[in-house]
Amino acid sequence: MANHCDNKIVIQSANKAFLQQIADATAIDLLTFVCPLPDRDPTTLEVVYEKWGTKWIDVSSAFIDNDQLVIYATTAWAPPLAAFQNAISNENWRDTHITIFYCEIGNSFAGQAEISSDGFVDDCIDLPSADEDLPDSISDELRSYIVDDCGWGDWL
Repeated sequence: MANHCDNKIVIQSANKAFLQQIADATAIDLLTFVCPLPDRDPTTLEVVYEKWGTKWIDVSSAFIDNDQLVIYATTAWAPPLAAFQNAISNENWRDTHITIFYCEIGNSFAGQAEISSDGFVDDCIDLPSADEDLPDSISDELRSYIVDDCGWGDWL
């Protein structure tokens, strides 16, 4: 789909009860749980994008594996980096580490973001054209996500 961004969100925490709360929210409204919108009416698209970094999220699966919650989801336009950056300042999120792998084939970008109380790093790349390989500089995990989960090679 055009302007749909595929995401794999990995939330690591020793607090399994908190991971379960997030997992439960994936069935209802994940982004509102992660980063509530201000209580004003109407909430404009600009406010939504500022708080979440995207317009909406559609979670396809979520599961807890040991000390991490893995969420596969599609978002509009871009990954939900802003939502998790805003969340990390909340006391409940302080001991979490979030990795977001994302790929937007239609607009030719992908990346891997790391979010924690220690900071934020976003390694975003432009996807190469059909006659080029993915850059050597990306992590093996991001390469695997782009090729295996997003089907990058199938789109060429």
